[in-house]
Amino acid sequence: MALGAGLLAGLLIVIVAAIFYGIYLGLPELDHFFALLLIGSIALILAPVAYLSQAFSRDPVIQRGATLGFLGMGFVVLFLTVAFGPTGDPFPSMLERLGGLIVLALLLVIAGAGIMWRMRGRAADTARQEHRAQWSQSPSPSAFDYPAAQAAPPPPAAVPSPPPSVPPSR
Repeated sequence: MALGAGLLAGLLIVIVAAIFYGIYLGLPELDHFFALLLIGSIALILAPVAYLSQAFSRDPVIQRGATLGFLGMGFVVLFLTVAFGPTGDPFPSMLERLGGLIVLALLLVIAGAGIMWRMRGRAADTARQEHRAQWSQSPSPSAFDYPAAQAAPPPPAAVPSPPPSVPPSR
């Protein structure tokens, strides 16, 4: 199983690297800036696709790794491209770059919050599974066992109700 998972992960890396390399080489030299923006954007789009593909596997280690890898690669490529890209007429000005960096920072905060939320949910699921396993291994109490019957709380005492009141006469 581990060998198959490793081969699948390696195949995914080779395919995505070939696609990104083809995008980078497919655009002329002056458009490498836009090719890098496209590659980073595609990586950020592939991250939720990899995350949603976890539903199709019992052990989604590859999908989790792909999700984090695409997020990391997409943000690094986009931040570096926007911050240190070429300047000139067809390229964005410094004000546009600053706006792009602010948008990227907001996206990064949202992605980080989503990752932290999911990690907390996985930790709660793990704790729940541990409690469930402990409960399933413990012997169940029997109604015929005297100590178990004594552990039950006594029924509440009957409280006498007041007699019904007589309706007022007219």
